[in-house]
Amino acid sequence: DIQVMEKSRMYVITFEQFNAFFDYNFENQRLGRRANEELFINIYDRLLDFYLYSPEERYVRFMKKYPFLKDKLPMKEIASFIGISGEALSRIRKRLLSKNE
Repeated sequence: DIQVMEKSRMYVITFEQFNAFFDYNFENQRLGRRANEELFINIYDRLLDFYLYSPEERYVRFMKKYPFLKDKLPMKEIASFIGISGEALSRIRKRLLSKNE
């Protein structure tokens, strides 16, 4: 599922139109390769985060990377994104707040 958080405009094209765009010329092919590389890097980074960082560290990294989402997303969505339960995120946030006091 994709959910928008702000007013958006969506364009719908067929798979054939999508492929035709990237086959059209060399610049479009480069754009397609670049988009695939970015997707791969993002997925790879997220997977590494699960192996290298604790849930608390993943939350802190998420907040540093996407500080503007704190007020736009429910905590359960953030918890899901970093791979923990809402209750675990609540405990992490409480612990971080007590550290900063």
